[in-house]
Amino acid sequence: IRERPPQPNAFYIAAIDPAFRHDAFGFCIAHIEQDNKVVIDVLRRWPETGDGVKGQPLNPATILDELLPYLKEYRCVEVVSDQYHIDTLQQLAILRGFGIRQLTFTGSAKAEMYGNLQQLLRQHKIRLLDHEETLRELRSIEKKNMPGGTAKIGAPKGSHDDMATVVALASHQCMW
Repeated sequence: IRERPPQPNAFYIAAIDPAFRHDAFGFCIAHIEQDNKVVIDVLRRWPETGDGVKGQPLNPATILDELLPYLKEYRCVEVVSDQYHIDTLQQLAILRGFGIRQLTFTGSAKAEMYGNLQQLLRQHKIRLLDHEETLRELRSIEKKNMPGGTAKIGAPKGSHDDMATVVALASHQCMW
């Protein structure tokens, strides 16, 4: 299953992990079912090179234009995102008729978000899509214990975690 169609009675959550250069831009739409299972409905990824040209930055206005039909189809009036370039993204979103709500990614917030995803996966309370990049990223996420008792969660050096992050972010918001 590569994408699930919108259901008339579902409430959808959209999430982005924005990027402009040297990283990918991730997008996810999810909802929660009556049995408290999180369902991933849409996943999209824009690679780290804009227009397929190495070193060419991604254009956030173009990407938000491409998101707009999904947001309308799944009745999403806002998208959740981390704080990366949030002011610019919020202004671009307003011009397109939707909002972006910032969630500050601190070490503890990211640990909570990924911990929630880990529990959903262990309890088989999440239905993923057949999206190879996302599945690869989810399998490769690492947790490193840092001095002072904090944890660093993310992809191994040289790898991406954009899609894993949007799944974790959307899933966490669905549970709330």
